[in-house]
Amino acid sequence: MYDRPGFRAGHRNLVAYEPEELGPVAGLELLHLQGHVGLDTLSWSRLGARLTGYDFSLPALEVARGLASDLGRAATFVQGVLDRAPEVRGRQFDVV
Repeated sequence: MYDRPGFRAGHRNLVAYEPEELGPVAGLELLHLQGHVGLDTLSWSRLGARLTGYDFSLPALEVARGLASDLGRAATFVQGVLDRAPEVRGRQFDVV
């Protein structure tokens, strides 16, 4: 279901209109909700954003952390439930 080999080879996992609508993200702090295995989250990282991925699934986040490490991408992945996000309270994000 997820093309991790293609992603590792440089493919971005975003729909074309997403970066067009959001505009330049280089240097911005993004919080990506329900990031799952990190392909979308790390796609934003490839565009220069500083990322925090947030998801309820620890196994998915472990895959995301491994992928970020393998690709040398700095990203933080946090486990939690969306309606109770104390893990990211107090932090400032430019885009959620």
